[in-house]
Amino acid sequence: MVRSLFFSTLLVATVLLAAGDLSAATRDGLPNTGDPGFRFEGKGAPELSTDFEKRRSEAIAGDAEAANLLGFLHARGRGVAQDYTKALRWYGLAAQRGHTEAQFNLALLHQFGLGTPPDPDKAIVWYRRAADGGNPFARFNLGQVYLFGTGVAIDHAMAAKWFRLAADQGHATAQLNLGFLHFVGRGVARDIPTALSWYRRAAQQGEPDAQLNLANLLYSGAPDIAADEADDDDASDGTTGTPATTQSGVTIDHDAAASWYRRAAESGHPEAQLNLGALYLRGHGVEKDASQALNWFQRAAARDNAAAQYNIGLLYEAGRGVAQSDAEAAIWYRRAAEGGNHEARFNLGVLYEYGRGVSRDAAAARDLYRQSADQGNTSARYNLGNLLYKGAPGVPADAEAGANWLQAAADQGHARAQFNLGVLYARGHGRPQDPAQATAWYRKSADQGYDAAQLALGIAHATGEGAPRDFIEAYRWFAIAARTGNPQAVRNRDRAGKALSPDELLQGQELVRDWLTTHGVSE
Repeated sequence: MVRSLFFSTLLVATVLLAAGDLSAATRDGLPNTGDPGFRFEGKGAPELSTDFEKRRSEAIAGDAEAANLLGFLHARGRGVAQDYTKALRWYGLAAQRGHTEAQFNLALLHQFGLGTPPDPDKAIVWYRRAADGGNPFARFNLGQVYLFGTGVAIDHAMAAKWFRLAADQGHATAQLNLGFLHFVGRGVARDIPTALSWYRRAAQQGEPDAQLNLANLLYSGAPDIAADEADDDDASDGTTGTPATTQSGVTIDHDAAASWYRRAAESGHPEAQLNLGALYLRGHGVEKDASQALNWFQRAAARDNAAAQYNIGLLYEAGRGVAQSDAEAAIWYRRAAEGGNHEARFNLGVLYEYGRGVSRDAAAARDLYRQSADQGNTSARYNLGNLLYKGAPGVPADAEAGANWLQAAADQGHARAQFNLGVLYARGHGRPQDPAQATAWYRKSADQGYDAAQLALGIAHATGEGAPRDFIEAYRWFAIAARTGNPQAVRNRDRAGKALSPDELLQGQELVRDWLTTHGVSE
């Protein structure tokens, strides 16, 4: 039977690496915007500098500060026409005279190809000279250069060195990136408390990505950096989190996490808005409030956050914080699916397969399942396998293709897929008939607690089909399956028990207890 399985991406545990400052090189070494972020921290407001000729004379006479100002005015087009070629000239004069801010600005012109062809090598030369002179923005950009290999070989240790120098001078984005390197252990030893410390320093300066990362660590400690998502916790008790120290040395504190998520969320950070909504849904660090969860999900969704759009779909489908509506759920799942969310694609596929909130359309369900399955979604692979195996209007039955997708889900540990694959081996549908293979898959599923597989495994031992005939083993699996209330398992357990001697029955009962203990199931 195809099961409608829903998953909630309610806490994104991503650790973001962001440039943040306009002066920064981005991930690929190219500018985010047309504004490279020229710096001017000289005396007076440059936009009020009307004595242009006087400044020009001073610059020609050797005044590096005046030359830097002229470069800035031409680069920004303040009081004069914007002219990057002239900016290059004036910044060059000031840079040659050791003016570190001019050296930094000159590097920007070479990096972005403003007034001169792009030249990463020259940019690095001037970044280095400015960085050696103590300019924090140059130190940060030089760290970016080494982090992303812009004109040089990637060197995480060098990136960490320059980020540290800039971070010590209070550069918030350098503090963020240094925290990231400590979090993942690139160029420095992995050290979660140190990462937390740098995130906190940047967060206190208002850096939204740092606020998000700090909140993530305070919420969950040190999650696996390969994991992007945490499962929904519908069993939450609705209480606020109690601080507890993890093995990583980070004290989990849901109240503090909620506070930092809120600060980032209020600044418009969509991932923080998503996570704050998740906390309201779970009641972690805040009072449980589905309507507040919806509010924050909607704010993130308005910024095209696919996970938030997916979560809104979940709320509509479950009727949490809103009136239940499969039609509204389908609308939000579709938006999230169009944004690439594989869980939304799966859930929308389920709605199409069963005609809930949308017209029943097996072909649309198949296509959505396939998209989600291609992204690795285990349940989508399971549903796609079942749909292809049995067929439906618009979807021709294809036992082999169905078996292939069930195999893919089974290989990922999906208990029902393992059982169904066992059935196909037992029947020779889509797979060569092989009772031993059938039993092997039943066992994998049975060990995960799936009662139908436990029943099938008991039958295999009772009949000797695909397994050694063993009535004690048959009793064990019938008894384990019977604990779920499966009526056939109950009948078979009682029947098998009567066929055993008292000693054999005791052996079977002991095997049941052993399995329950091994699998953490209370008797």
